[in-house]
Amino acid sequence: MENLSVVLKELVEERGINFNTYLEKMSEPHKEKWIKRVKELVIPLDLLNKYDLSDNHKKVKIIVFSAEWCPDSRFATPIAYLLSKQYPNIDFYIIDREDGWEALEFFKINGDKKVPTIVFLNENYEETGRWVENSALSYYLRYKVKKEMTGKTKEEYREKLRETLSNNREELLRDATEEMLSLLVKAVILSNQE
Repeated sequence: MENLSVVLKELVEERGINFNTYLEKMSEPHKEKWIKRVKELVIPLDLLNKYDLSDNHKKVKIIVFSAEWCPDSRFATPIAYLLSKQYPNIDFYIIDREDGWEALEFFKINGDKKVPTIVFLNENYEETGRWVENSALSYYLRYKVKKEMTGKTKEEYREKLRETLSNNREELLRDATEEMLSLLVKAVILSNQE
């Protein structure tokens, strides 16, 4: 396999797009759902105030492998995008799942390629961290629902999962934001130590 830094640099240069271009290229009804998500999203201010990254003088890159049809991508990608806008010297790129399918081989979880996969890199395209698919809280809630719904139909399980995730939306937002922000802080610190 090729060096990951080289693969990611080439992928960003050839297929990486900014958030607004990604939205413009979307088909309906996905586009409408994404725009609604971005408009409704509010990053908790106490999390933003937790870290002072204003002295960041080296480029940090956030690359998101995303799919417009994917609810997890629609939930997480805007969080990463809004975080990138809060601090200086953060470059943000989206690579559509189909355009980055081969590169996702580097980021498998339990043997599977997942979206969203959010990769945090230093200016040399070296990975400093990654966030994949869901937050810890989301995985935990899914696990609890699956245990609770053992023996139920797939539709009953899906309905209970939708209800559980909906009832915990604010906590899920906070958990995902805090996890991504921690990875961004780590990327900034590691980049500025070089």
